[in-house]
Amino acid sequence: MGMIISISCIPQKHKVVQAYAALVRRLTVDNPSPEIKRHQITWSYDSERLDLATLMNILESSDAESLAEGNEGFSVDTGYQLLSGEWIGISIYLSGKLYKNGLDVRYLGSLQITTEYSDLYHSVKLKPRFKNKAANENNPKFSWGYEGMKPVLNQKLIQANQSADALFLTACGLLEPEDNSYIDHAAMYYRYGWLSPLTNPMIYHRNPVEFARDFERIYAEYHYGISIPLLLNSGIDIWQLTQAEITDLVTYLGKTDSPVKNYPKTYKLLCKPHDILPEQKESDIINFVESLDPETVKKLSKLSPDFIKQALANLEQELPEIHSYDFESRGIVLTSGVLMSVWRAYQYLAQLAALELGK
Repeated sequence: MGMIISISCIPQKHKVVQAYAALVRRLTVDNPSPEIKRHQITWSYDSERLDLATLMNILESSDAESLAEGNEGFSVDTGYQLLSGEWIGISIYLSGKLYKNGLDVRYLGSLQITTEYSDLYHSVKLKPRFKNKAANENNPKFSWGYEGMKPVLNQKLIQANQSADALFLTACGLLEPEDNSYIDHAAMYYRYGWLSPLTNPMIYHRNPVEFARDFERIYAEYHYGISIPLLLNSGIDIWQLTQAEITDLVTYLGKTDSPVKNYPKTYKLLCKPHDILPEQKESDIINFVESLDPETVKKLSKLSPDFIKQALANLEQELPEIHSYDFESRGIVLTSGVLMSVWRAYQYLAQLAALELGK
């Protein structure tokens, strides 16, 4: 199996099942016969199979919202048509709080969509990336070290990025004429686990002020190891947490989540040079997150929604790899391309705020 791309959504409180029902409707409109399973307690090949009509009856029943608190999960495997006309497979999940011992809700959120990287970006051409290796005692000659692959900037890459944007906007319900998604936050990310906004290729907040509050989430995950889904719609004030409370938040099923500061590899993966930003260095993103000390984060987390909307509206003039979509009262989306993230949007906000606040 190749690399998985995930989209996680955080619905409004007490609207989890309604949000899932709306999500399934949006993503099965062109495929009325998806494969659907109802899972008990943990993942099982013996799960109950359902048809779409039965699933919707369950999700629309009077006590359906109790599913969000229970030990069941639902999966819908269906097809999604890219802008190119090609079809890819996607899976749409609902996880109750007790399902899989609560691991999904803790690290992914209650609603999730997954697809294969090789499907969504199958048309993207890759080329080798080399890194300068300076002479040292183990390498007496200057050389070029192979460091993996990077996407080639061409029309196919642009189209693949546009298709990924469309999938994300559809997941968030922002391409629908009516605002009935019940989703407050969403993010796209690679592999398993919803990490910092600095590592997200795409991110959505219904309320623009949440982009300011993201600075606190970035700090809490990087320095404490607190999972991002735990910090959304939770009301947690990270500055009031005692050490015991932090330990409780990062400890689950006898295991402790380490601060991301201890394993910054994911940050570096998304901050490598590429055709759009050939001078970008791995150290850039680390230097930025390390510059976010508590006093700076407290100021940034209080930026006004008007400041954020204006700053993000001008984003694309400054950052060629990031697109900003303003859906007015329905929220703002930031997207970037394959094997990139929106981290420089947060750096841009911080830089503008420093000028505005006179830091």
